[in-house]
Amino acid sequence: MRYFTVAEAAAALPEVERLIHHLRGLRDEALLAKARLDARWEQLGRGESVLDDLLAAQRDVERHAGEAAEAVARLAEIGCVLRDLDLGLIDFPARAGDTDVFLCWRLGEETVRFWHPTTEGYAGRRPLSELPRGRGH
Repeated sequence: MRYFTVAEAAAALPEVERLIHHLRGLRDEALLAKARLDARWEQLGRGESVLDDLLAAQRDVERHAGEAAEAVARLAEIGCVLRDLDLGLIDFPARAGDTDVFLCWRLGEETVRFWHPTTEGYAGRRPLSELPRGRGH
């Protein structure tokens, strides 16, 4: 697992933010494509000739799923953890002294300003000024 410094997490934010926006768009497009696919299945069930439309709708759903998987994989390559797509909530694994923590960022925040213990989530966010210091810090 990669551990981030505050500066490294902040430097990753432009790419992370781009990926979150991309994932949100893909999610919205996938929901529309799924609705179209469901409608085609209903039409087929009524005996309508929509097989070509059904196959095209299925390809759209699969394409969106594949692109989303690639974006999530890119976030994993960066080393951060997507916690909530709707909030745009990202955790960056870090060390504070001898303790594992998460540097916490939410879409819309200018930079990384919060952290929380690995046993807590967003509700346990604390300012970086309260980040524990350990030996050698």
